[in-house]
Amino acid sequence: MAFIDWRVDLETGVGVFDEQHKRLVGLINDLHDAMRSGQGRSVIGSVLQELVRYTDYHFSDEERAFDNYNYPEAESHKRAHSAFIKRMGELTAEYQKGDLTVTADTLKTLVDWLKDHIMGVDKAYAPYLAGKDL
Repeated sequence: MAFIDWRVDLETGVGVFDEQHKRLVGLINDLHDAMRSGQGRSVIGSVLQELVRYTDYHFSDEERAFDNYNYPEAESHKRAHSAFIKRMGELTAEYQKGDLTVTADTLKTLVDWLKDHIMGVDKAYAPYLAGKDL
């Protein structure tokens, strides 16, 4: 059983971004599963690397769409992205220092991002981007 199942309330209505968000849910589930089986420490490095790749393509895609379609909340949304990237950098630094709490901190950060950003902030762009050629 997944820690987080993809549900309708997670959808923004913008298909390409919803598919990308599903990848984030998959990473959360992978990390949670590894932690439950006592393997969290052995996978956190690869999860953090994948998060760097994920934020690079996902945030770039969203921000390009904001610019192309003049999304009025683009600047505040981009600031939220920058703050998340900064947090991923902090978690990576903690991991590299051998911090034993980094696995749990990463999971909490991702779950909070899912709840606060994707289910809140991202849903606000749906009326501006739904049905657009992205």
